Amino acid sequence: GAPPVRPRLAVFAGLGIAHILTGFDHLLFLVCLVIPLRGWRQILSVITVFTLAHSFTLIGSALRLAPSGAWFPPFVETAIAASIVYMALENIMGVDLERRILLTGLFGLVHGFGFSYGLQENFQFAGTHLLVSLFAFNVGIELGQIMVLAALLPLLAMVQRYVLPGRVGMIILSAIIADTSWHWMIDRA
Repeated sequence: GAPPVRPRLAVFAGLGIAHILTGFDHLLFLVCLVIPLRGWRQILSVITVFTLAHSFTLIGSALRLAPSGAWFPPFVETAIAASIVYMALENIMGVDLERRILLTGLFGLVHGFGFSYGLQENFQFAGTHLLVSLFAFNVGIELGQIMVLAALLPLLAMVQRYVLPGRVGMIILSAIIADTSWHWMIDRA
């Protein structure tokens, strides 16, 4: 018969963790999101919006509600790189928290499609538990994001305090990220 649901949940949660930890574009997006933010309330509000948005399109993609043409995956990957470029440039120009939250939600929708590509080849193992497997995968993504943020935020604080202090440091970090993601965007396009 079918394997029990509990081990399957662990597998899908593990896939989510692995996807976020090896998804360098998603990691750079997270870095871009938090570079200019101050305080846990700002960080949690932006990350929560990102989570809700990418969860929405991840579920929609799993239920086959996303476009299915061959053009769509390259478009999504290019749009993910463009979202990083945009956020990095916004960091340089100045960030308004309300606009950041709105844009994070919109870009989170795009990233959800990207997350779904990491899961599609494993749908066959979900069996009749597609929604539960999706939930476990998404929990894994969130756990991975929490792990990344737990390591990133203290490191980022040290860099911003001792290596690249003040607004100039944020501009330099954002410019490096913008350059990297610009090249990804051009390569993917």
